[in-house]
Amino acid sequence: MASKKLVQNIASRIGDYRKGEITPPDSDPVNTWISQFELAVQDSILQELGHVLERTFVTRDKVNRFLKEISSHEQLTKGNPKKFWEEATILNIQQAGSSQEEMLHIFGEVLKKKHGIDISSGPDDSQDAVYIDDVVCSGGHVSDWVFASFR
Repeated sequence: MASKKLVQNIASRIGDYRKGEITPPDSDPVNTWISQFELAVQDSILQELGHVLERTFVTRDKVNRFLKEISSHEQLTKGNPKKFWEEATILNIQQAGSSQEEMLHIFGEVLKKKHGIDISSGPDDSQDAVYIDDVVCSGGHVSDWVFASFR
C-alpha cells in the first residue's frame, strides 16, 4: 500500500482545485488512482507527482494575485488602469474547453472590485485586445480566431 503521508500530500495540494464547485478531494481518489500501479512503484510515482505539483500547480489564490497585478500593471494599462480596461477589448474566443471562461469570470471579479468595471462592457473593436486564459502554449486558439475572422 502506498505511503499514507505521500497520498495525503497529493490530496492536500490539489485541495483547492475547483474550490466551491466540488468537494475538496480527500485521500480516497488519490488511493484509487495510485492503486492501478504496481505496489513496488506507487511511492515513487507519488513522490514524483508531489514534486511536479509543488512546482506547477497554481492555486486559486495565486491566480487571483496574478490577475490583480495584471489589472493594474503600469505598462500594460498605460498608467491608467480604469481607462485602459474600459476601452480594451477582452477577447472571449476559446472554442474548445472552458478554461478561458473560468479565467474571465475571475478576472471580471477583479476588475469589478479594483476598478469598478464590468468586464463585458468594453468595445468589440478596440486597438487594445487582451487574451486571458490559463495557458497559451502554441497560441493555436488565438491564431485560429484571427484567421477565421479575416476569411
